[in-house]
Amino acid sequence: MDTKKSLRNIMSAVRNFLELGLHQLGETQRLAMISAVSILRVAPEFSSDSSLLENVATIFSDSDAAQARSTSLMAKVEDFHYKRRKAEGMEQENSSVRAQIQNLTTEYDTNEDEVKRLEEKILEHRAKMASLMDEAESLEKKLLSSRRDTQIVVDEVVSLKEEYGKWVREIQDSDEKQGECLLKWEQLRRLFC
Repeated sequence: MDTKKSLRNIMSAVRNFLELGLHQLGETQRLAMISAVSILRVAPEFSSDSSLLENVATIFSDSDAAQARSTSLMAKVEDFHYKRRKAEGMEQENSSVRAQIQNLTTEYDTNEDEVKRLEEKILEHRAKMASLMDEAESLEKKLLSSRRDTQIVVDEVVSLKEEYGKWVREIQDSDEKQGECLLKWEQLRRLFC
């Protein structure tokens, strides 16, 4: 009679673990569940031919591995998106600088024509032209520097593109594995409930 009561207690404990859910169990609870299922498997009073009982530890380890892999890959994917957004932002900034250079060049040309037409204002306009040239040269240097920086980021994004596809596929594989583990977990829960 004590054995039956003990088995009922063990089955009740397993049911409680199953109700908590696969990802809610701590290490101590997992070990207790594995131990309880091991006792049930060898108990003559408990009959079940389910292979799930033999794989409880595997369900835990597969789920942990899939979850860890998914978390790692999600971080890589997020980093890739960040770098791609950064490259796009830098490209937009370069475009704006090019437009500014074009505007300054146009203004320079206008002022040069003005100098030819208005001799009495030559000195004033030449000073303005020099200032504009300095600003254009400063922006040109900024553009050259920014182009180098942009190319580094663009090259990195391009080099990661193939990895990105692989990460996405592996995330899908991990998600499928996680689904399989949850399905096995539900089957195991139904077995005891």
